Amino acid sequence: MYRMHIHVLLMPSQHSHKGMRPSRQDVRINLTSPFPSASSFHPLPCAHLAPCSFYDKEAPIYTMSRFLPPSKVAQDVTIRNAIIGDGSNIKARSLISNSIIGLRSLVGEDCVVEDTLMLGSDYYETVEECAWVPGCLPMGIGAGSVIRKVSVAHL
Repeated sequence: MYRMHIHVLLMPSQHSHKGMRPSRQDVRINLTSPFPSASSFHPLPCAHLAPCSFYDKEAPIYTMSRFLPPSKVAQDVTIRNAIIGDGSNIKARSLISNSIIGLRSLVGEDCVVEDTLMLGSDYYETVEECAWVPGCLPMGIGAGSVIRKVSVAHL
């Protein structure tokens, strides 16, 4: 039997106010920063925007397994300091920078996504499902979109 300590960082407000705690989005986007040296880790994961790691044995971060397919990323996509959720599809010539792309997300061709938290989708949408609804736009970020410094709720 293993003995582990689990820590939680409670955030009373979604938005950051001057002189207050950082916003939830700031804390989440901080997860995309490059891996710091092991000596710079804060004892509580992600507290006060300190460097954070999903791979620290002393402070593990648990996730739920969903058994989704791996993400598909086109060959000419640029990804810098980003976390890409399972089952996502990022199409050609897109740039993802300092962002979190949630599971089952679709990012179209020639998109720019920077400093963004994108929660993803609860299910995959088929072409047939969209065809039933007049004027339907497929879930995800459409081709040629530029998204900067936003939180995108469920798609």
